[in-house]
Amino acid sequence: MNTIQQGWDIGLSSWIVQDGNYDDFETGQVVDFALELYSKAIRADETKQKSAKDLGRAMYSITGEIIYLTPDVWVLDFGIRAFQESKPPEGFVVGSFVAAEIYLGIDPFFYFEYLHRRPNIPALIYSWNINSVRQQTAPFVETRDPSGRKMLIRDETKHGFKAIKKTDAWTDDGGNAEYVLSCVQLDAPPKFRISKP
Repeated sequence: MNTIQQGWDIGLSSWIVQDGNYDDFETGQVVDFALELYSKAIRADETKQKSAKDLGRAMYSITGEIIYLTPDVWVLDFGIRAFQESKPPEGFVVGSFVAAEIYLGIDPFFYFEYLHRRPNIPALIYSWNINSVRQQTAPFVETRDPSGRKMLIRDETKHGFKAIKKTDAWTDDGGNAEYVLSCVQLDAPPKFRISKP
């Protein structure tokens, strides 16, 4: 039996709005977008079931089926479809079932701008109702990357969120805000193009 998530927490970085591909998002809004997934470790799964367990902060433990696969983009169906534009995990083919922990975010523009034209890629743009918007409150701390350059990252010990009515991507957190949109997928099939109001 498949266990499918009803509502979805979807991550959003302020730069995605700043790029001009979307307006700011707000509670109660109906909007169209595809989902992009990020995962560092994907493994084979023998259950051949689709499931998603909410881990918080737009993170999920999922099992799903690879439904599209090319050398530079792949699509996973774990009750809802999401893509990753990167080299796919090795050793898998279309029809393989996998398990992973993923971060689920809004497609910045990759799918709706050009990936939707790929031969045989599935429709991935869903219509969503935004039930709530939360903004990350963890402060930034300075650290260094492997080459020794200074960089700012969120303090992992102080992760938290505050409820807000609407994103303000240009000013929230100095223009570096990270959000989680709690959404419900509307009862409509996915499509290839975004519907503009």
